[in-house]
Amino acid sequence: MSTDGTNASSVDASLLVNQGDRIIAVAILFAVLCTVFIALRFAALHLGQRSPSLEDWILAPAYVLMLGFCANVITSVIIGGEGRHFAYLTQFKPQAILPRYQTLFITQIFHSLVLPFAKTSILLLILRIFHRIRWLCYAAYILITYIWLWSATELLLTIFQCKPIAFQWDRSLGGTCVNQVAYFRAISALSTVHDLAMLILPLPAVWRLQLETRRKVALSGVFLVGSIGAIASIIRFALFIEYNALTDPTFTDVQLLSWTVAEPGIIFISACLPVLRPLIVRFASAAGLTSTNHSGSFELQQGSSGAPSGSYFRTYATKDDDTVSLTGPSSGTAKNNASDSLEVMDNERGYMT
Repeated sequence: MSTDGTNASSVDASLLVNQGDRIIAVAILFAVLCTVFIALRFAALHLGQRSPSLEDWILAPAYVLMLGFCANVITSVIIGGEGRHFAYLTQFKPQAILPRYQTLFITQIFHSLVLPFAKTSILLLILRIFHRIRWLCYAAYILITYIWLWSATELLLTIFQCKPIAFQWDRSLGGTCVNQVAYFRAISALSTVHDLAMLILPLPAVWRLQLETRRKVALSGVFLVGSIGAIASIIRFALFIEYNALTDPTFTDVQLLSWTVAEPGIIFISACLPVLRPLIVRFASAAGLTSTNHSGSFELQQGSSGAPSGSYFRTYATKDDDTVSLTGPSSGTAKNNASDSLEVMDNERGYMT
């Protein structure tokens, strides 16, 4: 928090408060973290001698958009006065008001674009791991469709929330807008809904498996890590409920804008975390903390229908306890003698357990 050299004797001292540095710090933090984690993700693929898949490549546009998002937020502080009281801007820096609304408009567009790419990467990972559990695949495809429809809707509403469009940043034109407070709250609520859906989607399938509890916990942790962004979404939604974003907007935006940056940043990082196992194993092995012979993968044996048989599964372990096979009913073989298998933790791609 800082103040500038404006004569404090001529104005209420509280108007001199400037919290823009907090917004800049958050934007720089997530720009750096996203750069580090996408580099680690592709380094892990190289270490595992694996070619990038769709869930890897789809993070490339997410990364570019995230950097643009952070750069725009920093610009909104430098030239748009974010972090200052709006009364200060109208009194001392009226020239900052127009670029403030312009950068806010661009911020909303970036937000609607970056999230679906990062969230889709997480859901594609779930599809790869549970590709033979039909209900889960259907649910994941429905959720991906919903996320992209939501994103397209958010983008269109953002662009056309005011008539004419330029009225969003130039109030001298005259025009009308939708209830923007209600709009921001609704968008945040819908984002929270599919974040929570991503959080719980794979967990029922995991906990139906006949695995040791510690392995269920480890496997659940992979997907919980991939949905940490739900926490940021919930906090952001709570802030929209608590604050009126149109009351002293540039000062109220300090928390709202910080969490608006944090939400896609956390989701992006979460999408990278589950695939970093080769790097973790390499460093742990170099430090003498683990053996490189331990693969830590799970394998499920399923019937020809591709659907799990619930409580009828039996658990078998190999000698080194690296692979757990789940087979069909009491005969110990898969239904219809099928040998379809589901690699829950794909050892070749190194998903972290």
